[in-house]
Amino acid sequence: MPRHTDHADSRNGGTRFQAAALVVTALLALVIAGLTLAPSVSPPPTRLGLTDKAYHAMAFAALVLPAAAVFRGRLVWVATATFLYGAMIEVIQPYVGRGAEWADLAANAFGILLGLLLGRLIHSMTRSLSTVPPGSSDP
Repeated sequence: MPRHTDHADSRNGGTRFQAAALVVTALLALVIAGLTLAPSVSPPPTRLGLTDKAYHAMAFAALVLPAAAVFRGRLVWVATATFLYGAMIEVIQPYVGRGAEWADLAANAFGILLGLLLGRLIHSMTRSLSTVPPGSSDP
């Protein structure tokens, strides 16, 4: 009978986190598509005074964050696919009564970079927390 190891637990747990990250990413992609391809509606005013470009950056940062937090290698692929997704939206928008803007694409790119950086930070923090030896405690 094979021995159950901690390595197997972390691998299975990692697979669950990766699957969850993909589901969250897909849901966010659908929300972004719905918001950017629906008839134009001005966002409600906020005290923060956020611009349309800030919303683009936040949306695309959120879109890449789950994948950047759980996947190790594939960040170039994630960034490229997400950027192309944003570009595709900008190409489609004139056909659904919205305007395409280069500035939106630039804001998406900024958000992608921000999301990748935050995701890598989360990944590093969780990896360092998971490498604490069992039985050790903070003094």
